[in-house]
Amino acid sequence: MFPGALLTSGQIVYFGCPTQMMQYFTSIDFPCPKFKNPCDFYVDLATHDHQSPAASAESSARIAKLIQCWEPLKSTPPQVTKSSVSPMLSRPSMIDSIEAVYRRNWYELMNEPLRSLREPLMALLMSGIIGTAFFSMTRQKRAAASDRIADEQKRTAFEMLRKAGVSTILFINLEFLWDLPLLTLTAALYSLPVPFLTGSSIMEAAFGASVNSSELTIGCQRREVLAKMIMDDSDERTS
Repeated sequence: MFPGALLTSGQIVYFGCPTQMMQYFTSIDFPCPKFKNPCDFYVDLATHDHQSPAASAESSARIAKLIQCWEPLKSTPPQVTKSSVSPMLSRPSMIDSIEAVYRRNWYELMNEPLRSLREPLMALLMSGIIGTAFFSMTRQKRAAASDRIADEQKRTAFEMLRKAGVSTILFINLEFLWDLPLLTLTAALYSLPVPFLTGSSIMEAAFGASVNSSELTIGCQRREVLAKMIMDDSDERTS
């Protein structure tokens, strides 16, 4: 038995809306008894019984009658009952989408703070290590590393876009607004090792970080480039 179809010996004995199954079988003198599951009853009705010769003959005759009754209805298209879509399943408005996305982000931040603050904490740790080990890295090598990072971020962004369930433009804007405070915190944490690496005072380092917040600028540029890649890829898929 398939959804909406009942088969026996490769022959169709019913095909149509499940809610009309009882009405059809009642019309051909096979009503479902009271207090019995109609699905189980009609499956048993269309099943061969090999327990005894008499039962086998009775089931074969019954199945032949079921097939014969359905034969004239083969060419009749099934009736589809039209029903309105529930308002609960309709597409939400932009305000509802924004509220849902921010509720999800706040839920993740409150329940998994380490996961949400992982990037700023890693920035604090890695800024000193990378700044010391790769201080003399050329622009060409840095560009090659950025290409690999951008490709990984693109895959992550597409996975987040699929789970968010909103439009591409709305997703990009919401993610940028949500990441802006974390980018600011990341830029501040990246600036903490500056006085220890450059030998300047803390006040001078803080002033330099406030004047030239390179990490915040780079973060915004990365989001902008990532948004352009998502839009370009979405255009390619639609075309």
